Amino acid sequence: MSVSCRISRLWLPGALVAVLLTLTPGAAEAQVQSQGLQGSFRLNLDADLLRWDNHTETRIRDGLVTEDSSTTFALAQGSTYVLFGYMITDAIFLGGRLGIQSVSYEPGDFSTFSWSLAPVFEFLFLDGAARPFVFASAGIGGESQSITSGGVTATTSMNTFGFAGGGGLHYFLTDSFSIDPRLELGWTFYGDDNNDYTDFRFAALVGLSGFF
Repeated sequence: MSVSCRISRLWLPGALVAVLLTLTPGAAEAQVQSQGLQGSFRLNLDADLLRWDNHTETRIRDGLVTEDSSTTFALAQGSTYVLFGYMITDAIFLGGRLGIQSVSYEPGDFSTFSWSLAPVFEFLFLDGAARPFVFASAGIGGESQSITSGGVTATTSMNTFGFAGGGGLHYFLTDSFSIDPRLELGWTFYGDDNNDYTDFRFAALVGLSGFF
C-alpha cells in the first residue's frame, strides 16, 4: 500500500471561492427566501476542494489473484462537475451530472483522464436562505491511462460504472443563485480481461448554482 499527498490545479476552486466571497454579503441584505423553485431550470458548476481516494487493483495471472491498493489525499485535484436539470417541486431536483478529471502523477510518467455522466436525484429540506440537501447518482463513464517508460507511451482506455451520494447546503445569495458546499462518497468500478479496479473516494466540494 502506498500513500501520497499532492496540491494541484488550484485555480478553479480558488476562482469559485473568490466569487462566492464577493457575492455572500448580498444574501444577508436580501433576506432571500428560496421559494417558487418548482419548474425552474438549474445549472451548477462545482469542483473539489479536497479529496481522499483509495484505489484497489486486482490482477489475475495464470489463475493467481493478487491485490494491491494505494491511498491518495489531494487538494484541488482537478475534478470539475457540471450539473443540469429541473426542479420538479420546490424540494425535488432531477437532472444529469457531467464530470471531468485530469490528473498527472509525479514524476510525470503516469497520467489519467476520466469522464462520467450520471442522472442525479436531490432532495432539499426546509425553506429560506439556507436549505440542506441530500443527493444520489449512478452512471457510466470512461477512463484513459497513459504510462511512459523509456520514452514510449502506452495508453489504455476502459469503460467505468460508478455511483455516489452525500449531502450539503444550498445557501441562497439571491432568489436565483446559491452557494453549494457539499460532501460526497463515491465508488467507481472498471477493468479489462486481466485486471479489475475499484476506486473509493471522499470529497469536499464547493459550487455555484443558478435557477432560471
